[in-house]
Amino acid sequence: MHTQLVIDNFQSYQLEAENNISLDGGYITLASPIHSSGFASFTAFDSGEYGFEWGRLSVDADIPLDSQLRVFAIADDIEPMPGEATGIFTLQGTGTDLLLNVIGRYLSLRIELVSGDNFPTVYALRLYMSGDHMVDYLPEIYRTEGGDFTKRFISVFDSSVSDLERDIYHLSSTFDYNTAAGASLKRLADWVGVTAKSDLQCRSLISTALDDYETMYTVDGIKRSVQRFTGAEPLIIEYAAINPNARDCPDSELYRKLYGDNPFRFFILLDTNTFIDRADRERFIERMENFIPAGMEFETVMLRHSIRLDNHSYLGVNSYVDDLIPAALTGNINLTNYVVLSS
Repeated sequence: MHTQLVIDNFQSYQLEAENNISLDGGYITLASPIHSSGFASFTAFDSGEYGFEWGRLSVDADIPLDSQLRVFAIADDIEPMPGEATGIFTLQGTGTDLLLNVIGRYLSLRIELVSGDNFPTVYALRLYMSGDHMVDYLPEIYRTEGGDFTKRFISVFDSSVSDLERDIYHLSSTFDYNTAAGASLKRLADWVGVTAKSDLQCRSLISTALDDYETMYTVDGIKRSVQRFTGAEPLIIEYAAINPNARDCPDSELYRKLYGDNPFRFFILLDTNTFIDRADRERFIERMENFIPAGMEFETVMLRHSIRLDNHSYLGVNSYVDDLIPAALTGNINLTNYVVLSS
């Protein structure tokens, strides 16, 4: 019923002016740090009708409680030159659903974003054109005799239908991880077993979810899971690689001491600075339980930086041999555990 002009990719739409505005991903958001503001002005929209009464403007946006979206507009029957409308905009209001009170064939819009601790983001603009209101479909006598009362009375029903049409229009985008955001994106991520810290990371993980699932329980898949949860590259030790009962095991007693005799256990070796505290490490262990093969168990080993070659010390990983420094033994020099002697 309603004819709409929808703009949902701002990178492909020419903005007349930008100030502190970022268009990454086709969305409008602020480019600078928190507690800042910025505006973007659009080229004039042409209704094709002189004296056109511009009606409802709907904005698909994420506006946190400590942020604000302000909409300015101006309309005229003469097409403005680029930048001409700057400075004569009138404030139409704040929020994501506004009734524009301007008349003219050409509409110029400017939006201003103000951030608090969180950034506001605009995903799409929707202008309701011809057929904007149910009253437009009534016989002329009701439109002229009823006046403003008829329009305001029918607006109750018109608003419900408009919102339903908007939901139907956006239904397909809520099932596309490239366009979904917020709760819709989280729902898509839950369907494919993805957890992420940001929308950008979430979309990236969803795009590779099928390939990741096929290799999730392999050594490479476990390494990938650990890296996503911690940001660190782990060293995975499997029982088959260090079987202390094997004939060719170089040191059965040491291997049995370090890795035990359980063939269904593997070890995840990480740098000692990987976790912030003990609680952070326990949260990682709890999450990893869902990303290991059934019937298997794992143990995390924190590697300390050391050159003393004992216990969990791995050359090139957490242990390195110091350079040789020529020295002469005198009465003022004491040998320590970290001294390497060479002839």
